[in-house]
Amino acid sequence: GGGGGGGGGGGGGGGTLPAPPPLGMAPVAGALEAIGLSSYADRFDELGYDDLAFLAQMGGEELRQVAVEVEMRPGHRDKFASWFGDVARRW
Repeated sequence: GGGGGGGGGGGGGGGTLPAPPPLGMAPVAGALEAIGLSSYADRFDELGYDDLAFLAQMGGEELRQVAVEVEMRPGHRDKFASWFGDVARRW
């Protein structure tokens, strides 16, 4: 049996929501690099924090919890909790 053809792409809408960031570890690593914390990228990957859109919608306390889980140093936790959300949402 043969395969069917592919569907067409959708048009650009009125710009209500930005396109979701690409999935996978690369955008997360890029956002970490942007705030000088790229050394933690492997740890994020190990723990399954590989969805930038999910991380971007977290609040400061949740981000701080992630920082603790990936074993960031205390100063890095503050930086991550303060800056990561902004960077991730702009990614």
